[in-house]
Amino acid sequence: MKRTPHTKPRNRKPRSEVKPKSGAWKIRALLSIVAVLLIGVFIAVFVTKTAPEQSPIQITSQKQTAKSPQKPPPNTWEELTKLSSNELAAQDIARVNLICALGLPGSEGVDLKTNLTTLSQMAEHIQRETERHQYRFDKDPAEFENSKGKYRIMMMVTVLQQDFRLHYNTERIWQEGTENEPNEVFFANSADIFIHGLIKHAGMGTCSSMPVLFAAIGRRLGYPIRLVKTKAHLYARWDGDGETFNIECTSLGFVSHNDEHYRAWPMPFSTVEEQSEGYLKSMNPDEEFSVFCQIRGACLQANQKHQESITAFTEAYRRFPQSRGNLHMLQRANRLYAATTPEGRANLRLTALNQISIPNHPSYSAAQSTKTRLSLMIGSGASEFEIEAEMAALNAELYSARNRR
Repeated sequence: MKRTPHTKPRNRKPRSEVKPKSGAWKIRALLSIVAVLLIGVFIAVFVTKTAPEQSPIQITSQKQTAKSPQKPPPNTWEELTKLSSNELAAQDIARVNLICALGLPGSEGVDLKTNLTTLSQMAEHIQRETERHQYRFDKDPAEFENSKGKYRIMMMVTVLQQDFRLHYNTERIWQEGTENEPNEVFFANSADIFIHGLIKHAGMGTCSSMPVLFAAIGRRLGYPIRLVKTKAHLYARWDGDGETFNIECTSLGFVSHNDEHYRAWPMPFSTVEEQSEGYLKSMNPDEEFSVFCQIRGACLQANQKHQESITAFTEAYRRFPQSRGNLHMLQRANRLYAATTPEGRANLRLTALNQISIPNHPSYSAAQSTKTRLSLMIGSGASEFEIEAEMAALNAELYSARNRR
């Protein structure tokens, strides 16, 4: 409203001349205030009830238990191995995986803070895209099998593959019907088997790293994603919020196989192996860490760092002692390390010699004498050349004795 500058003010009586009014105005004023308050309460309640439902997707700090860690998060492998099971359960799976890669070939320049920040930024982008396309699920839930979880995972996979160019390293692809790539090649570069390769190296990874990245980002979005293993393969699983379905993380697009698929692919396994190794079940944090330790040990072995690999395989076995595979990998690591020293090689030869069974028969007398002589040579520190020559002679004598009989 415009003010009229030339309008004269109305004449007012001096305050002392104003006659007092009756007390009715106080009652009316009080009733007006009460009415305004009641209207305000009604409006607030109405708005709250009719407000649109907010998206449940939230970027969360990474934790798997109700309690946060009581001490600063680990930054080194040594700090990580000192955590109790409860402390480990409170850690970000991405941090645990990245720490397991530190010091390995292919992890040069990896910075924990930078990588973790990048993961959170990726999760935020996925959240925005998921909410932006929410209308698709609302319009036709059947397109996503009436599953909010599958809609969200479909969006996460799509954004990771299209926007962040996440893909399997083509050099590591295994063709069905062919022999597996030797461990010395597959595990040689940590960027292929830990998540920093997916974050830093053009989004390339393998089944050792891609499911871990899915879990790390999914958990940041509040999704109940767990890791699952089958023989020679890792995948992920949505396991909560009233739904359970598998997520094949190495395929193009969102693919979900049932458990029966993984009983035969990529390798079949026995019932004993399934129980011993925990195949096809959602892993707990100790079991996840055990797998990361296995992968770390395999990378160290592939790079001929046998003594360091023993530390990794020991931790893997400590975290998941029921696994026969963990025990066998630790035993093999000790044998490989022993073979790197003269004393270790001597012990291995003596063990192998004692395992040779020679029949108590006259035709084997020469072989018995050679075995005794070999045992003395190994114990006295004879040269490796002389021992190898004597071992060849023993094998020849055994072959000849069998033919004579």
